Amino acid sequence: MSLKILVIGAGNFVGRALTTALGVLQDRPESAFFSAEIIAPNRLHSMEFMQQLENSDSVINCTVGAPTTILDNAKILYAAAAKLAIPPRIVHLSSMTVYGGAIGKIDENAALSLNFGAYGAAQVAAERLAAEYSRSVVLRPGCEYGPDCPQWSGRVARWLLARRLGNLGNAGSGSCNLLYIGDLVSAILQGLTAPQVEGQSFNLASNVLTWNDYFVQFAAALGIASVPLISAQTLRLESRLFAPPLKIIELIGNKLGFDPARLPPAIPPSLLRTCRQDIQLDARKAESLLGMQWTPLATGMAAAAAYYRR
Repeated sequence: MSLKILVIGAGNFVGRALTTALGVLQDRPESAFFSAEIIAPNRLHSMEFMQQLENSDSVINCTVGAPTTILDNAKILYAAAAKLAIPPRIVHLSSMTVYGGAIGKIDENAALSLNFGAYGAAQVAAERLAAEYSRSVVLRPGCEYGPDCPQWSGRVARWLLARRLGNLGNAGSGSCNLLYIGDLVSAILQGLTAPQVEGQSFNLASNVLTWNDYFVQFAAALGIASVPLISAQTLRLESRLFAPPLKIIELIGNKLGFDPARLPPAIPPSLLRTCRQDIQLDARKAESLLGMQWTPLATGMAAAAAYYRR
């Protein structure tokens, strides 16, 4: 069997890891993956996209970014795919934010929520479009970490190295649903070919621990002997006083071609809300139907630390 795979959003960190894996698979004669076409999210209106979609057996939608981009791409993709004589299977990358402020152990039958801001609402709306398309496979990852994971490894590493982050006390006692980037790629590839998974959703989390534990263990992997205890007052100053101007400078810098990595990353209020939420993704369904085997936490931490130390 061979597949012609269309990857949407290959320029982001998930897409980069995915296309690297697809490239390795394509070099193996025994691989099921014959070819992978790449398309950037802002080209979904083009005739080229329609031609690629029509010639594809499967589509991987790993669009990330602004809420409008996530929802607009989903609208275009599912409307176009539904018109084809032979609709392709679509592996749709969603997010655990669709569960909103839920607490406790959450499986895929839990209600979706719109109370987690514009990003979560866009993911819920995109999932509803996917649910109307019978050949979709929806993945709900936790917090992606590992090499080239800018949000949950890159900026956290910079905060830890600058001693702006550490043990948050009660503010860091919520659950951190880590997902190693290699495990996310494996789940996406399994979603392309696994039987009896169309029309279903899957939680993805390889390790669940507290945010305090994550920060302390990642700091140790980075070679930091000890982390500071960050007070509630310091966190409020970071998120309310310093974060807004840092974010504005970052946005202006991006437009002017300034490297945002030269700026100290802002600690947004959303991080503090996330670190307090005690939600644990139940990923047993992915283990059963997608055959997921998770990367050990120590292995993933070491890989992430090595990447960001460089």
